[in-house]
Amino acid sequence: MNYVEIAVGTPRNRGTLVLRSELHKYIPTDGNPLYRSVYLYNEDAKKFADSKGTLKGYHGERGIDNILIHIEKVKRNLDSFKCIRSTR
Repeated sequence: MNYVEIAVGTPRNRGTLVLRSELHKYIPTDGNPLYRSVYLYNEDAKKFADSKGTLKGYHGERGIDNILIHIEKVKRNLDSFKCIRSTR
């Protein structure tokens, strides 16, 4: 799984697959944001996206390289947060 999906400017511009190792080349220098999908894709997905212009309808393999966890740190959940933190 060597490819990541990117969108420049807005998430609506997604559908472009680039090599993960070359992601840094796509970072805009004009202040536009760059969005990256959490999913990784293989060569089959790249061929699909290139031929269709989108990943919509692609039902092949996907991978993931990072698992993101968002914890809302509010007073009522502080004990749970301390519990999770102590397991590190």
